[in-house]
Amino acid sequence: FEKFCWFVSSEGLVVVAGRDAQQNEQLVKRYLRPQDIYVHAAEHGAASCVVRNALTDPTAADAIPPQTLAEAGAYTVCLSQLWQTGTPGAAWWVYANQVSKTAPTGEYLNVGSFMIRGKKNFLPPARLELAYCLLWLLDDASAARHDGEMVPQQRSGSGSVGGGGGGGEG
Repeated sequence: FEKFCWFVSSEGLVVVAGRDAQQNEQLVKRYLRPQDIYVHAAEHGAASCVVRNALTDPTAADAIPPQTLAEAGAYTVCLSQLWQTGTPGAAWWVYANQVSKTAPTGEYLNVGSFMIRGKKNFLPPARLELAYCLLWLLDDASAARHDGEMVPQQRSGSGSVGGGGGGGEG
């Protein structure tokens, strides 16, 4: 997915977005699977965003955590024209089977535009915040020295995110 905009959510799911109308088209036609979620913003020119579900069951779309949906919604809003104006915006998500390239009779859909059938699930307005990080590819010896340092985040009973890094041996 290197040619697209992408990130890994707090829960470890890959979220991929198109950079322009052609990439939005390619992303939906080639990479949107039945178990994935499609996220978009109400703003014209917003990126099409696909939350890639790690589960392969087509009925597993409900397994996408709400925090990942909120992060994907914020991402698509930040990639829209709202970023330049600094105006917060709302995003929404739908199941993959609600996204179609088939327009109603007599209408035409431009490249990167899609028909959404059924109910849109609106997300809370997102703050326009983005952060970037750099990733390094380590050789086996370096990776072995840092084994155990990354600890997956887990939800505690109160709903807050727990876990953290540090503490590896070596």
